[in-house]
Amino acid sequence: MFQQITTYIQKQFSLDARALAWMRICLGLVLLADWLIRLNSLTAHYTNAGLMPTSVIFDRQWKQGFYSFFVLSDALWWQYFLFFAAIVFTMFFTLGYFTRFSNLVVWILLCSIHARNPFILQGGDELLRIALFWSLFLPLGKKYSVDSKQLVEEEKSLNVFSAGSIGFMILVFSVYFFSAILKTSTEWRSEGTAIYYALSLDQMTLPLGKVLLQFPLLCKVLTHFVYWTEVLAPCLFFIPYKNNLFRTIGIILLIAMHFGIGMTLFVGLFFLIGISTLIGMLPSSTVDKLLVKIPIGLKKGRVLSFSAKVLPDISSVRSVYAKVIQSLTNFYTETLLTFTLIFIMCVCIIWNLGNITGTGLTVSGPFKRMAYFLRIDQNWGMFSPGVFKDDGWFILEGTTPEKRKIDIYKGGITSSAKKPENILKYIKDDRWRKYEENYIMIDNTYIRSYYCRYLISNWNRKYADNTIDSLHIIYMKERTLPDYKTSVATREVLCSCAK
Repeated sequence: MFQQITTYIQKQFSLDARALAWMRICLGLVLLADWLIRLNSLTAHYTNAGLMPTSVIFDRQWKQGFYSFFVLSDALWWQYFLFFAAIVFTMFFTLGYFTRFSNLVVWILLCSIHARNPFILQGGDELLRIALFWSLFLPLGKKYSVDSKQLVEEEKSLNVFSAGSIGFMILVFSVYFFSAILKTSTEWRSEGTAIYYALSLDQMTLPLGKVLLQFPLLCKVLTHFVYWTEVLAPCLFFIPYKNNLFRTIGIILLIAMHFGIGMTLFVGLFFLIGISTLIGMLPSSTVDKLLVKIPIGLKKGRVLSFSAKVLPDISSVRSVYAKVIQSLTNFYTETLLTFTLIFIMCVCIIWNLGNITGTGLTVSGPFKRMAYFLRIDQNWGMFSPGVFKDDGWFILEGTTPEKRKIDIYKGGITSSAKKPENILKYIKDDRWRKYEENYIMIDNTYIRSYYCRYLISNWNRKYADNTIDSLHIIYMKERTLPDYKTSVATREVLCSCAK
């Protein structure tokens, strides 16, 4: 009986080294894009001269166990140095060059940047951060990497089963299953109107989403598809009968859902992060079939071969590293690591169950501090319990020395309450969209004055010939109603400040 259970667990929770390598490459490319997007707003988002001083983070958002290298200094050179290090090690991670060490550095820096400004984070950031944590315990550099050139043949086995593989699969399962459990509103579970409300959000909907919005029956079908895909698809990962087939079907369904989200809603890198982690779940039989269809040029891995020649081999460092690992690796250390990871899995499961209203479960005390230190804290409540129905647009009404009213949100045109034809046109990227979403929340009123003062300073620095003396941050709120109706927009002054 015990042997049967062991065999079942090993079969269900095994991963393929090639799929993990593909995931590494995809996550690396997404990470690289993420760092470059963040770099574009470095001063605004990560310095005291921007919209989020460290004092506010420490007073209001800092948790016991948090850490961040980005708060050690506010100097621009220090922030640029950390971004440079993050980009370099992300490239190393993508190429599989000192893979595990690069993974560790990138994970630490990602945890650091997340703690520095949580108001611009979304669900994809949590998934990326925790996926990198579990990747530390997976052989992501076994295949299609610079490191793989150094491995002996027996180390290149494709089957991967460990506490790390179990933890990673539980993470992917949790993202979707608990997301569905937290969707408790009638528009998800009975009415089928959640997609209608989501595609009615002008601050998020892309052109294809606007087209789909015109088909109410299709929106209803898609609502039920999303909900039941999140419920059932992750369960397919663990069906004992023809597991490879059912796991592949579950992955395809979830990838299709992510693709649909990415094509219709402005969610930044979220859908790419989701697809990347799902790629790591592909079973060996599916990978074999996909490899047949991959062009021969890609199979040769010319980029990796070139990288292996260009990047320094540092054989002495590899030799010392291998000896250290070998000296530390024995039955007792491996057993300790396994039980530690199993304990962390239990903490993650309890954390997710605690997010469900009425369970009464919670992670507390030193275990909560440990979770915050490892940054495995998580909440997969995307569009939960229901979809936002409050929508609207910003007016940043500045007053010039000549008493003219201009809207600096729209480049300095005359201020007007008229709704823009395309609200997304004025949103720089998804980080700024998420910040604006958090900005209007009543619980976040304490951040409003900092943004107001930053806007005045930034505008006057850029437009010395058209400065403003004061600023009103106005939100024109309109509520989405059933049957394609909206309420009359109301004007809400969120903050006022002067230079």
